[in-house]
Amino acid sequence: MWAELKLLAPGLVYVRIHGGKRTFDSIGIKNISDANGEKDLHFLTACGATYGLHVIGNEKLFEADNIDSLSSPFGAVLEEKLTASVNIRAAVATAYINGGFYNRFNLKFPNSTADKGKAEHATIGFARTLGRITVTSSRSILCSSSLLDGIVLPFIDPPAKYLDKYETVNLTGQSVVTGAPAIARNGDPAFTDADMVEDRYKYNPDNITPGLLNHAEHPNPRSAIIVPTSPGRNANYLLLAAFSTSDKRGAEATGFTMVEWARVASRLARLDDRNGQPMNSIALNLDGGASTVMGADLGGLKLLDVRQHKETRTPYLVAMVPINKV
Repeated sequence: MWAELKLLAPGLVYVRIHGGKRTFDSIGIKNISDANGEKDLHFLTACGATYGLHVIGNEKLFEADNIDSLSSPFGAVLEEKLTASVNIRAAVATAYINGGFYNRFNLKFPNSTADKGKAEHATIGFARTLGRITVTSSRSILCSSSLLDGIVLPFIDPPAKYLDKYETVNLTGQSVVTGAPAIARNGDPAFTDADMVEDRYKYNPDNITPGLLNHAEHPNPRSAIIVPTSPGRNANYLLLAAFSTSDKRGAEATGFTMVEWARVASRLARLDDRNGQPMNSIALNLDGGASTVMGADLGGLKLLDVRQHKETRTPYLVAMVPINKV
């Protein structure tokens, strides 16, 4: 067992916990299996007095030779709009995690039924970047807006089978992200063993459509955000990521099942307890597996860069952005 604690910037703290069942028991995260090996949990927490939580463009934003532009996989027009909307090069650190599920044409998995009528990296469910915009249709690629408005990323509807589990969460300002499932509410687990009784959470190798939740029973790499539902200067935001410590996938991986992930999120949500009462918050599961990425950047200098696969570049990010830089 070992742990790491770093102050990356004023108001921004990074924690890593690596260990087995006894380690997680000791910090109040119970019933975590280490049958496949030790777990590797990372999280970032930021003070609401210093940081806001936003949807932004992809990781090209933080490449040293491209730091003044906000890039996008969705084409030149959208990239121009995103670039005009926000430039978050900053003298203080910006922290980020991968976003929600997205449409992916994966040639390695011929059984994938991604929506080839939509952009390859379209988000599963609605997502909006910094700014303001009115959505008129869930099938719109881009809604009309000025360059000062928030940008609605190309998106497709969540799978009908899991529609009741998808949630759209308002972040700072007008940023919005969609993910599934909600794994904790107000410090209590929101996805439990009772959910796992349902067949829709059992892995089916013949159906790996993007946005399905039939990976819930496997100990996969995962990511999540914890967002106060009544945000304020004293409320903290958290970004969570779990990485598999082996090259094995599926049932043999060393990440977390969705039930375990909910236990992790519920415990971390209680870090903001006030007089024994948890802050009102929601923990939302985001994309995971090979897409799992966590990082922090200071004007082009990488303060943190952790990813399940080194070649992974996620289409969009959820980021802790210094509020005086928006």
